[in-house]
This record gives sequence, structure tokens and C-alpha cells, in this order.
Amino acid sequence: VENILQVGGFGCVSCQAVVAGTLQKSDGVEGVTYEPETGTYLVTVNDDFRMDEVAEQIRSISTEYNRRLGLPDSPDWVLKEV
Repeated sequence: VENILQVGGFGCVSCQAVVAGTLQKSDGVEGVTYEPETGTYLVTVNDDFRMDEVAEQIRSISTEYNRRLGLPDSPDWVLKEV
């Protein structure tokens, strides 16, 4: 295990499902655990993980998801290393 990431800001259950699915399918992801007390995911990754690629996927998905929900001014979902 090389890195642990934290992903947060996803208030709705369907948003959480979209994010979890995206993270679990990403190269280099070894584990995804949702932390309900903080509303974040802890993501365990290895050296194959590419932060910039997955962060862009998350941003792209959030833009489309918010557009479909009629929430164009909603903030982008964020993936950051902690």
C-alpha cells in the first residue's frame, strides 16, 4: 500500500454509488471504504494509480451528473490526497 486518498463532498446516495464505482474500476485502486461519520471515501492505491487521470474522471462525471439533475451551479466533486 503506497497511498491513502480521501474523497468527500458527496451528499446523496446515488452520487456516492457513482463515485464508488468509478474509483473501484480505476487502475491502481486496491480498496474503497466509505466513512459515514466524515462523509468521505478512503481509497487505498498502489503505484499504478494515476491521481490526475482519476481526478479528471471524477470531475467529468460530476459535471454530467449535476447537469442531468438540473444543478449546473453545483460544485465539482473533488478527489484529493490527504
